[in-house]
Amino acid sequence: LTTSLIETEPVPGLDYSPLWPGECRSLVVTETISTCKSFFSSSLKVEGIPADAGDEDYCYAWDFYRQWFRRGTCGITSYVNCTLDSTGEPCDDIVVPQGKCNTHEEMTFFFEYCNVENQPLKFRKTVTEALVETYPMGGLDLSDLPSYECRNFTHSAKVNTCKKFFSSSLKVEGWRGNENGDYCFAWDFYRTYPYRPPVDSTKTKCDVSAKIKCIVTETGEDCDDILVPLDECQESLFMTFEFKYCNNNKEEPVYLLQNTKTIARIDSVKVAELDITSLAPGECRTKRVAREMNTCKKFISARLKVEGWTGEETENVDDDYCFAWDFYRTYVTRPQIPPTTCAVTADIKCTLDETGEDCDDIVVPIEKCEPNVEMTFAFEYCNDNQQYAVTLKNDLTVGLVETVPVAGLTLNGQLKRLVPGECFTKIVRRKVNTCKRFFSASLKVEGKRNIVDDYCFGWFYYRSYPTRLIDEPPTTDDNTSTPDFGCSVSADVTCSVDSTGEDCEKMFVPFEECREDVDMTFVFEYCNNELYSEVDLFPSKTFGLVETVDVEGFNYETLQAGDCRRKYVSRKINTCKKSFAASLKVEGLRQSDGDYCFAYNHLREYVVREYPPCVLTADMVCSMKRTGESCDNLVVPLSECRNDEVAEFTFKYCSGENDFTINLNKARTQAAINSEGVNGLNTNPLIPGQCRDIVVEREINTCTRGNFAGSIKINGNRIGATGSDAADFCYGYDFGRYKINRPEETPAPTISSSPSNSPSGTGTISSSPSVLPSSSVKPSDSPSSGPTDCSGLSLRDREARMVKLISSVSDSADLSNPQSPQSRARDWLIYEDEFESLCSAPCSRSGELGAGVIQRYVLAVFYFSTNGDGDGDTSPWLTCGRNSQRACRPNLKNFNGDPVETYFGEEVWLSPVSECLWGGLTCKTQNECLDRIEFEANNVGGTIPTEIEQFYDMRFLYLEGAIDTDDYLSGSLNLLEGEIPAEVVKLDALLILDLNYNTLQGEIPIGVFGMTKLRQLDLNHNLLSGTIPTEVGNLDELRFLQFDNNQFSGPVPAEFGNLDQILTLELFNNTLTGEIPAELCTRTNINDLTADCTIPGAVNYVYCGCCTACYPFMADLS
Repeated sequence: LTTSLIETEPVPGLDYSPLWPGECRSLVVTETISTCKSFFSSSLKVEGIPADAGDEDYCYAWDFYRQWFRRGTCGITSYVNCTLDSTGEPCDDIVVPQGKCNTHEEMTFFFEYCNVENQPLKFRKTVTEALVETYPMGGLDLSDLPSYECRNFTHSAKVNTCKKFFSSSLKVEGWRGNENGDYCFAWDFYRTYPYRPPVDSTKTKCDVSAKIKCIVTETGEDCDDILVPLDECQESLFMTFEFKYCNNNKEEPVYLLQNTKTIARIDSVKVAELDITSLAPGECRTKRVAREMNTCKKFISARLKVEGWTGEETENVDDDYCFAWDFYRTYVTRPQIPPTTCAVTADIKCTLDETGEDCDDIVVPIEKCEPNVEMTFAFEYCNDNQQYAVTLKNDLTVGLVETVPVAGLTLNGQLKRLVPGECFTKIVRRKVNTCKRFFSASLKVEGKRNIVDDYCFGWFYYRSYPTRLIDEPPTTDDNTSTPDFGCSVSADVTCSVDSTGEDCEKMFVPFEECREDVDMTFVFEYCNNELYSEVDLFPSKTFGLVETVDVEGFNYETLQAGDCRRKYVSRKINTCKKSFAASLKVEGLRQSDGDYCFAYNHLREYVVREYPPCVLTADMVCSMKRTGESCDNLVVPLSECRNDEVAEFTFKYCSGENDFTINLNKARTQAAINSEGVNGLNTNPLIPGQCRDIVVEREINTCTRGNFAGSIKINGNRIGATGSDAADFCYGYDFGRYKINRPEETPAPTISSSPSNSPSGTGTISSSPSVLPSSSVKPSDSPSSGPTDCSGLSLRDREARMVKLISSVSDSADLSNPQSPQSRARDWLIYEDEFESLCSAPCSRSGELGAGVIQRYVLAVFYFSTNGDGDGDTSPWLTCGRNSQRACRPNLKNFNGDPVETYFGEEVWLSPVSECLWGGLTCKTQNECLDRIEFEANNVGGTIPTEIEQFYDMRFLYLEGAIDTDDYLSGSLNLLEGEIPAEVVKLDALLILDLNYNTLQGEIPIGVFGMTKLRQLDLNHNLLSGTIPTEVGNLDELRFLQFDNNQFSGPVPAEFGNLDQILTLELFNNTLTGEIPAELCTRTNINDLTADCTIPGAVNYVYCGCCTACYPFMADLS
């Protein structure tokens, strides 16, 4: 256990003989290091025990050294393009009907790479490659590339246009000058989606079906009906599976796709000799297979998938594609036995050796803290069962002080047996660092109860914060305090018009008088506001820009205390554009203490034209026709509810123009009620000051607990004026969501801010900025969340109560489908789950019996809905699932520093412990409500279930499909699909919604933009579409918004300018138009602002004078 490494190689020569008191040893090693890597590292770990202490004390030390190589920037570019051989057209423009696709379409790919440096480029030949799909292409000339030279080559390849997309890439790596020069890297990735025209609806539809049945071969009984006690199960019971597949089209044959497209499996074993020749009109086929099945397993499954097309028998699908799938799963029923509870407890106490006081009571001024304070920890665990003994599991019974294990919890490494009522205590002395903010210990006990073989679990987490005394701040000679503030530098940019001397902000230029070469002077001023310390500037990070052009000649010498510098720059500015911009960034270090210094200023001036922005308004009002009351705050007693209550919606839209007519866009002027379009909107041009309205009646079912909603959106352009700004874009929008309330409902219990019993966890600290509100709550001990006794309930009563609770949150159609996630979750909870959720009450609004069922059931629905177990065609979760191959070790973001006290565990999902201990979840200590679901690149596929609305107190939902773009494009992971469920808007407490790197489709539910507590909304890298509504401006608390790499269209909402606290806004790789609001360009707190702002005139061009990055990158363009 005492080892030394350089990189990952052990270092020989360590002296392992005992270390005498006060003795040190050292070892010097010479090693060859590769400087072509980003960094190199070494480590030293020392472990042992005091010679006279036996196993009572443990010693541990560890040091890790990492050195990063500093690189300069190196300029190389790579570019990929493609043309269709048969027509010569660009691959981006090809139109391929589904029936005319070709698996071997000839295409020519063009690859080009350039050296834009003043030195030759030496290639890394092993990693420089060109790919079409995943196949390497020859033709790369990897001899040294002279400065300012480009090379290119073409390669013909056969591409499958029946797929959704195809791709190619070019990656170039090397060094500037020689292998000791700066590292160079360029990469281009090309992907195109062949356009599919709509299918002719007049043609006969392809229609196939698939169905599976199963019987026990010996008895003929249905497999769903078998009852097998666990002690009578067998691994080889013959069952007969019947696979039936039909062509339901009575007019045309269906040609079946082969290989893995039309296939049957029993468990994961393929069924051989399935007849996959073409199916005649109306033909059905049946395949019967007998297999030996293991009834000692919990369930047995089979699946049948059929794919094909109608039309001619050609390799290219000529007509209509069809698909059918059936999944059969039967759970082997076990005779019901009374539910049992195995109770073991764990506890930790800590005392200070010197004084004997409790560790929670110690007061340690920071100047008097010590790194090695002797403390005694008492680890105690007990068998609280009064009838059965408990045998502990060695590898799962673990105690820790900080991260160091406690030895001796079991007897000489053997299984320890606790008789009924017995307790065991282990005393450990450790040296603790009281200079840290806190120290901790934990104890986990696991085992099985003898005779009944029941699972036992106990856990305790101890954390103590040494109390600090706040001393008076230091004072100067004049008795004034001198608090230590952060380094203070400032940056400022101003502008004036040379010909008039006026401030650029006041410039008025009618469009017909604009010029492209107006002389202006920009003043860049940067100051050291420190009173006593100089500031050393970073030359590479202190710079100014006018538009996107660098300002040269800055003085980077040390900036003296109180000193300011100015830089004057004259530039010719195009006043025919809407705006122009300049910026100044200053970075450095304060000499006195090395504190980091930063300042930034962005100047954006809009050229004033003759016409103000277009004014168009939209308004929607809802009332109940029978009573006349407003739909807002609607209260309907259940005894008075009706399923045909009529609501009146009034949609009104007006022109606020005084001089110009507004021409309405007919396709984008629309109203809807519950997503159903409203007919009858008048889309003729609106003359100045004109209003129109329409009243629509709809039947509303007030007996349901659901919401209903309406919206109106008006788009158009101002006409009849001269100049480019006159034909302004005009937009109006209104949305209303109405909830049906009951007078007898009681509000949710008030949540107290005082701490209660729970661990605060030891989750990994994320490197991303925290978006949590700032306050402080002291963590304390772990909860005792064991189930209570439900005396007097029969098994039938228990099942009836649980079914009733489950039926209140899931649709009856889903529960009646035996293969649905809801049905599988219900059956698992009632018949398999050994944790008695009916008797516990996590996240209870009212404390009624059975309140604990809802949260646990919905989590099980989520597990099955997202392929937690996997099946023959879909792999399971990578970690924390029942069939996962990796240990459950979740990394939780924004965990440390959270003012809300929470706890978590690392148990596999559906384990017979509290669901709050399943990996990837956290729960609030105070009410045991789910606080987060968090997985990244965990093979979470399928869909997000609508039942997620039950997590009313959840603050974090992280379901990131991949780690990064490369991981996302690899195709190796299951990803979420379907639409974002509208029910997500009921998560009123949500702070972070992160669903990036998935394949979610459709529009974002409009209610998301009413979730005003949101601080982070990450939906990048999906297939989301539609426009971004103006309601995005309502998200007052939003810090991070990522909509990049989707299919959003329409104008960039001006309401983005209302996001006062935004730090990151990424919109690139969409088909948005318009411009980034001016307000964002005046903010100094924005770190990332990106859009498709590189190519003016492109269909997806967004004007942005202050973006931190424009896409596509210039290096990616031909």
